[in-house]
Amino acid sequence: MKRNIDLALLRTLLCVSETGSMSGAAQRLYLTQGAVSQQIKRLEQMLDQRLLERGKDGVRLSEAGLRLVSEGRELIRLHDEMFASFTVRQRCRHRVGRCDCRRLPPARARVNKKPCLFKGIHDVIARYTVWPRAA
Repeated sequence: MKRNIDLALLRTLLCVSETGSMSGAAQRLYLTQGAVSQQIKRLEQMLDQRLLERGKDGVRLSEAGLRLVSEGRELIRLHDEMFASFTVRQRCRHRVGRCDCRRLPPARARVNKKPCLFKGIHDVIARYTVWPRAA
């Protein structure tokens, strides 16, 4: 039976290892400390390994935890790179056009009697946008 590691659980473990505490990871991940603890527990149960050693001065990674963190960083990096390679192409299909205040609906046109605030923004965005290569 094939099993998959939930990347959210792996990211939580990486965050705990970076911060050195469940509460620090909880703050960084915008979760409660209990939620972080439950995620680590689920990961430990899934792998049938103790990943953290809890003590008075916080948590430390066990041998299995150290191995999972080092391999997990690589897995997360590859996942994020692969995901970014697809989403960048998707974002680059459409160019950002010029803002034309004359084409706004009548209600907005009344509010927008001042010169368009977005004038020139297309030049700024063009400098920071990666366009796909022509095939």
